[in-house]
Amino acid sequence: MDYGCGGALGAGTVSATYLYRAFRAAVELGARKPVLLAETGIDERDLRNPLSRLSGLILVRLIEAAERELRDPAAALRMGALFGPRSLSDMGYVARFQPTLAAAFDYNRRTLALSQTLVEARLDRGRIHSRIVFDMIGPSAPVLRPYLELLLSHWRQSAIQAAGRPAALVSVSLPYDAPPHAADYARHFGCPIQFGASAVTCEFATELLDAPLPLADLALSRRMEQRLAIFQLLTDGRIGEGTDDDGVGPFSRMCRAYLLGEMDKSSLTLSRTAEALGTSERSLRRRIRDEGTSFRAILEHVRRELCDVYLLERGRSMEEIALLLGYSETSAFTRAHCRWYGVPPSRVQRSLRAVA
Repeated sequence: MDYGCGGALGAGTVSATYLYRAFRAAVELGARKPVLLAETGIDERDLRNPLSRLSGLILVRLIEAAERELRDPAAALRMGALFGPRSLSDMGYVARFQPTLAAAFDYNRRTLALSQTLVEARLDRGRIHSRIVFDMIGPSAPVLRPYLELLLSHWRQSAIQAAGRPAALVSVSLPYDAPPHAADYARHFGCPIQFGASAVTCEFATELLDAPLPLADLALSRRMEQRLAIFQLLTDGRIGEGTDDDGVGPFSRMCRAYLLGEMDKSSLTLSRTAEALGTSERSLRRRIRDEGTSFRAILEHVRRELCDVYLLERGRSMEEIALLLGYSETSAFTRAHCRWYGVPPSRVQRSLRAVA
């Protein structure tokens, strides 16, 4: 299957996880999976490997297919509100636990750079008003129009979720002519929209940037910050270099990175992991054994790490946490937690809620 970028998009790419979030949002709005897959030329399995990258053209095609399927020219704006990460299997999820909105924007900026190579984000801080600016890396703004609509809507929704209240925008500017559904922009963003501008920007009151966020959790943020470092190594092609600070070898580290991103999406097997990493099951088993561990031990480590964070959130049910950790039944999760810590997870969660 050809995922070459070609054409107006140049070398722009998106991660499979990023594309999957757009696919999920379209389906939740009522678009049919077979139609979306047929019009974009991909298989749903292509969206399940967090280590793979696809042409940015596919993301644009997907959004355009959703617009036609839903008969809604403003579907991208609605998809953006549903596009955000929902679990720690997506590294962008940690943004909501940053201390301030400025820190959340910075975290989102870094994860955006790892997730796609279509645009770059930067914050221009002013005394009264500040702006989030999205710079085109290669493709032109008119070509990316569906994606820019989704992206702006997503970042606005992320600010709302992080701050726990509506994010009042002063203005939104876009470097292309007003589309037929231009009135939908103003209704969606609740502010004036300038078309034909020199850049893609969202302007808002500077005072919002330094206000403390209600979900701020420095311990949790620091604990998961290593996700960015791991994915940066993957992006740079340096994941196989040396060992990390915990003495984890390169192949074990690759397995961790894959399982972290895949934990809430599909069956977690050595065979599927090896396929995603471009090697054979036998070879991967031997390599991680040579590093002093096993696939089962790596899977247990990742599950235990994520479990600790989900319980700290204090807002998840036992059933939801079990699913996010790849367990088909809550009882299997409870048995695993008792094996790790000697007590059921419900007791830990009650204790955390009691001291909250």
